[in-house]
Amino acid sequence: DLKTNINATKIRIDVYDWNYAYTQALIALGNEGIGKLIIDVVLNREGLARFRKYAQDKLNYDKFIFRIKEPSEELPWDNIDLGLKHIVKSLGEKLIRAL
Repeated sequence: DLKTNINATKIRIDVYDWNYAYTQALIALGNEGIGKLIIDVVLNREGLARFRKYAQDKLNYDKFIFRIKEPSEELPWDNIDLGLKHIVKSLGEKLIRAL
């Protein structure tokens, strides 16, 4: 039996809760509609289950989350400047000078 063998070999398996993963994807991939939904849910003191249900029923975010994205597609967090472009440019310039 698989479970007995796993326990016998001291392997521990942690599985991320699907509901939290879905909520995390909604927040990470969402747009202004999700932002407004978050505010509404918080102001009405509703929980994550209600947030997910509203996102699925009212905003149809299942289709948005689970669709295949193009590599060139801009993602919601692409507009956040972490200073990496400057670092990459600086490192590229140093590499060119070193050659």
